[in-house]
Amino acid sequence: LEKLKNTPLVFKATTEVDVWISFDFDNNSNYYNQRLKTLILWLDNTQATNILLNDENISNVSIKNTPFFIKKVSSNIDNIIMKIKEQ
Repeated sequence: LEKLKNTPLVFKATTEVDVWISFDFDNNSNYYNQRLKTLILWLDNTQATNILLNDENISNVSIKNTPFFIKKVSSNIDNIIMKIKEQ
């Protein structure tokens, strides 16, 4: 009993924590943004939309090209701008 008085109490515990993942779409150098842009390079708008919608973090996609008659995503990653649209 005397030995137990000087022994620190040690125990293990497990807990569940809700975790939220946040992506900064305004930061064009963000790894996640760069990965998404790389996936859609030079695809037509429909293919690019489908690929982006397959990402669990994206619920809606609108692709706008300049000039308007171009129907493919740019082949230059620096020309792709991603924006978050409030609903």
